[in-house]
Amino acid sequence: MSRIHPVDLPGLRRALVAAAHSGRLRIEFRLCRPDAEGATQTFWLAARGRGLSGGPGKLLGVAYDLTDRKRADQHSRLLAHEVEHRAKNVLAVVLGLLRATTAPSVDAFVETFEGRIGALARTLSLLGERRWLGAGLQELLRHELAPFDDGAGRVVLDGPPVTLSAEVAQPLSMVLHELATNAAKYGALSVAGGRVAVRWNVLEGVVSLRWEERGGPVITSPPAREGFGSTLIQQGFGDGPGKIGLSWHREGLVCDMCFATPPARNTA
Repeated sequence: MSRIHPVDLPGLRRALVAAAHSGRLRIEFRLCRPDAEGATQTFWLAARGRGLSGGPGKLLGVAYDLTDRKRADQHSRLLAHEVEHRAKNVLAVVLGLLRATTAPSVDAFVETFEGRIGALARTLSLLGERRWLGAGLQELLRHELAPFDDGAGRVVLDGPPVTLSAEVAQPLSMVLHELATNAAKYGALSVAGGRVAVRWNVLEGVVSLRWEERGGPVITSPPAREGFGSTLIQQGFGDGPGKIGLSWHREGLVCDMCFATPPARNTA
């Protein structure tokens, strides 16, 4: 009895007393024992038994290991909770985009809204491929800028491999989509000779990224009116783990941002 988990011990004792009278035992409990390094390991056991003839208190039964099944059950519950949590988050993002998207016509609204939902969907797909352990920064950038990359230097991506947490990847993907959309409509990607360079580095777990446009229409002043896209970019991560700043230079827009990278996780 010394190795029975203290939380389960009272219940096991009651079950044994009851089994002595009923002749049936059916219970699950945890067993604790030290491993080779002295750390305590916990195992789940299931005990099944029935009374023997020859007097009360005699039982014949078996105990078998339930540990793997219990762990699988716990993993399934965690996955179900995560799916529910993420579904609610995605719906909240979609509703926020829907309420905030404005356009002069139905067709323009559909085009804008579909673009934003598409950016979110691509990010969710990347996260799903990696079991929601993260998404690659360069992958996000390539997805958004691929339509404009002619292979001749119009789009430059320069930086080390970076894995983004889901909490960073989702808002960042929306920011990158708005930057690419604005560049295609009004900025460097709206003219043949325009270029976009995205460079980043990592220092002590923090990514510093710069989006820089050159060769587009000359900027004489910042926009007089901010649309939802500009607002989304400037708000960026909201209260989350990142900061964003916009600068309108004569040569083109510059967007600087920084955000944390997640700690290494065991994927085994």
